[in-house]
Amino acid sequence: EETNLVPKLVEKLVLPRITHTTIHLWNVFSSSSTVKLVSSVKDAFACVVSSEDKPSTDVLNSVLVTMQDLVNNHGPLVPVFPMAKGEHEPRDFTFGPLAFSKKMFWRAVKLLRNVLLWESLVPKDNLQQIATTSIINAHLLPFLRNLSSSFDSFLRFKIDATESIVLSLPQSWIQSSTIISNLPTDAPPG
Repeated sequence: EETNLVPKLVEKLVLPRITHTTIHLWNVFSSSSTVKLVSSVKDAFACVVSSEDKPSTDVLNSVLVTMQDLVNNHGPLVPVFPMAKGEHEPRDFTFGPLAFSKKMFWRAVKLLRNVLLWESLVPKDNLQQIATTSIINAHLLPFLRNLSSSFDSFLRFKIDATESIVLSLPQSWIQSSTIISNLPTDAPPG
């Protein structure tokens, strides 16, 4: 009976508290908050008998719902503005709306990295859907496609941004064909 005391306490007290924190307090954009939450979940799961019980699944469901809600229901993470062509085409990021979009782009890359911190806890299919479909395809790639490759500053940014996205992905995803099949196949214009 005493050997089950700690797992029961964690299941009845700690896991519901983590679920509440995830839903109501977790800032998905904060790396330190995400690292602390991931660590707390791992520590709590190490104490429970089974991570298949309801409180444990409630924790993981709250993580998924919170991430999905953020990326799917709060508008574009990276606004894409129509780019003028020709003489009035912006040549760098000093153009006000473009500078804002660049800042939001890097914020979305940070979100991608925070989401991927859950790799060992959240089911791979769910995590890949959020990372590739909801963040990369829906928010990051449209911004990169909108930038002209005619100017060195944009071309350099596209290269650096693409490298940063790829380096954020887990190595196992890059080596598997499932991640490749989730990415769009059309070539960006410009």
